[in-house]
Amino acid sequence: MLWVLWAKDMPEFYFNGEFMLTTNDAYYYAEGARDMLAGFHQQNDFSPFNHPISTIVFYICKILPFKIESVMFYMSALLAPLIALPVILISNEFKALKAGAVAAFMSVILPGYLVRTSLGYFDSDMLNVTFALFIIYLLIRLLNTNEQKFIGLPGLFVSLYLWWYQSSYALILSI
Repeated sequence: MLWVLWAKDMPEFYFNGEFMLTTNDAYYYAEGARDMLAGFHQQNDFSPFNHPISTIVFYICKILPFKIESVMFYMSALLAPLIALPVILISNEFKALKAGAVAAFMSVILPGYLVRTSLGYFDSDMLNVTFALFIIYLLIRLLNTNEQKFIGLPGLFVSLYLWWYQSSYALILSI
């Protein structure tokens, strides 16, 4: 985030009046969002048309008055901190909220996670760990309570995770 303050007066970091994205994958997903906003894409152009990340940007741009460049640039900063929620919920299951608060804070500021979810990164990484932790939380909750109402939730989050990140299959199997 600090690099944005450092680069705010440098025109080399801007395109179309907005900060440029920082990864190749970001531009890949941006193409899908752009094509969805245009309403079409060329056949066999490998556009991630209807990919979850592109779809979320499409709907945000359709509903709210934000430019596509802004939505893509700031999206990871808005979604990445959600990792704290399953961390807190897991710690609550073990009656260790103080440890959970520390773990949630650390999970958001750890350098590896911070780099992969920084402004402009715009990749599936912004929710990959969050989905995995929600699956773990829901399995713990199911085992702790044995309530029927929780039986389908882990499967729902596995489905959401596979929808969000198609390469999550190996990680899901390890859970």
